[in-house]
Amino acid sequence: MVGIMKIKTTLQHPDTWEDKVALILWESLSKEIQENTEWLSTTEGDEVECIGIENLEAILKKHLNKKINLK
Repeated sequence: MVGIMKIKTTLQHPDTWEDKVALILWESLSKEIQENTEWLSTTEGDEVECIGIENLEAILKKHLNKKINLK
């Protein structure tokens, strides 16, 4: 949990240029994931927000510069 709090604090108040670069990269990653989600209806009539595994893998590969396999 300490790691998550450090990330949250760093993103809210970037002090160094490294923190500012991390914030920009995080915002770019987050935005691209949000842009690739869609709302789907379940057989019960509920709506859920989803992203395809292939789309998520491509986004992570682009931002982490490493092939990611989530399957």
